[in-house]
Amino acid sequence: PSPSRAAQATGRAAESAEPSPSRAAQATRRAAESAEPSPSRAAQATEKGAKKTIVHGKTDSGSAVSLSEEARLGNYIMVPLDLISPDYSQPRQIVDAKTALSLEYNKDKIFDLILNSEDYKVIREYIVTMAQNILEIGLLNPITLVEDYSEGETKTYTIVAGEIRYWAYYYLNKNNYKGYETIPAHIIQSAGLDHNKIRTIQWSENIKRHEVPVIQIMVLIDLAISTLGFNKEKRGAIDYEAVRETIASEYKLNLGVKTVTMYYEAYRKLNKSLISRILSNHLTYRDIRKLAAYPLQEQPRALEFMLKGESLPMTTTARRRNRRTNAKTFVKKVTQFYDYMNKVKIGFRKNPFSKDDLFYQEINTIIANLNNILELIQRERQIE
Repeated sequence: PSPSRAAQATGRAAESAEPSPSRAAQATRRAAESAEPSPSRAAQATEKGAKKTIVHGKTDSGSAVSLSEEARLGNYIMVPLDLISPDYSQPRQIVDAKTALSLEYNKDKIFDLILNSEDYKVIREYIVTMAQNILEIGLLNPITLVEDYSEGETKTYTIVAGEIRYWAYYYLNKNNYKGYETIPAHIIQSAGLDHNKIRTIQWSENIKRHEVPVIQIMVLIDLAISTLGFNKEKRGAIDYEAVRETIASEYKLNLGVKTVTMYYEAYRKLNKSLISRILSNHLTYRDIRKLAAYPLQEQPRALEFMLKGESLPMTTTARRRNRRTNAKTFVKKVTQFYDYMNKVKIGFRKNPFSKDDLFYQEINTIIANLNNILELIQRERQIE
């Protein structure tokens, strides 16, 4: 063919093999529209996935919860931090009720204690890490609250699950991060919920999220015994196999009957005011058993020795036992010496070469004194 016809054929081939720029742009636009919903569709999907309520008519213009987080969190309400209180007696308590009472339940004072006290070093690290995670990826799960007071428009809540998350929001709010004055929360109705049921909910939540320390397993065993209605005053009345089965079914925590029994026996003798410090210092079962060997009033002092790494002082019982042992040893030695001196006396009298009356009198004096000592010891024993 002539050059002009070849050029025409080449042009037609190029047109059929490759779309024009305008067609390529249209194809790209259509693909993008089909693959990604429009902003209005995304907003509709988010609205369907998350039904959010603002407590007390407050708007969420300053909320730190993003649209994507709303869809993930599900149904929740935004609750102001100042209307929420931790449960200071819950299984995974951060600050115990006695300490909270001494600080007048003032959350600013309690938070200062957590931030500055060496006893709360581990908890403080949890809170700061949680706060950093919330800033980076948002809150993964709302906290769970129970309404504990309602009169007109005023409502207050107690934390059932999520105290670390609550203090992380508190931390961010105190450090002037915007949008952390309120926190996403699920509300459970308090009607029909008794103390043991709330504890069960708290335990289920804690076991899902954390490796459970020994002291908390002990608290859980005590809770299970209460729930099953066993009389704690009668140790023989407790069915430890039933307790083990309850813990396995309710909390997915598999323990042997022997472990359940040993843990409860140690916990039963423990000073319960020490639980928070035992938890924060990660004491083992062996440590707790050593503490439980002391009378209740002596356990705080023994714990101080333990935390300092010093040798533990003797218990009152051990000191008494030691005194009794020493007394028996002393009496035994005095008696042996008394018998020996009587033999010396008899031998002296039989010895024809001995004519020293003064020496003989001294022997009699020693024997008489030993006899007086033995009589005094006998009298003291009768008084005891």
